[in-house]
Amino acid sequence: MSLLTRLRGGPNKSLQVIFDPLPIFAPAKTVIASNAPELRRYTFFTAKLRGMMSTLESLVAEAKSRAKKHAEQSAEIISSQGLAAALDYCREQELEPPQCSLTAASQNAEALRGKAKRALSDAKWWERRLEKKAVQDFEMRKRQSGDVNGPISDEAFQYYKDKKGRE
Repeated sequence: MSLLTRLRGGPNKSLQVIFDPLPIFAPAKTVIASNAPELRRYTFFTAKLRGMMSTLESLVAEAKSRAKKHAEQSAEIISSQGLAAALDYCREQELEPPQCSLTAASQNAEALRGKAKRALSDAKWWERRLEKKAVQDFEMRKRQSGDVNGPISDEAFQYYKDKKGRE
């Protein structure tokens, strides 16, 4: 490209090479700059990142893997010690148990107790609660270490974005 073309306002390809950020900033660049893949910049980094499981995803997967064990344990507790003990077991896992009255004698209270028993014995119920707790704990640790400047960490944002794409 000639000097005259540069003075007229044509694109300066040499400056793009000089002022492009280091490859370490590739994930941020591909999220922020939508033209990065079209310009074939940094795409090898994003492909590598998409193939890897993030720390948050591995924490969620680990938490979800314990769901069946908790459901079976809760069912055992309900049959041997009763609903109150199962609700306490849920609280011991630092999860909010299903809401129900243990003392009311109404038909609605009975229905809520039955619903709570079914929920505590359901692995899917435990998966949802454990996933939510894993994400919240991850975000809390990120905030305490000062790694989060906005309302949500980049890793959690990417996790929710990927999760929405899977659904």
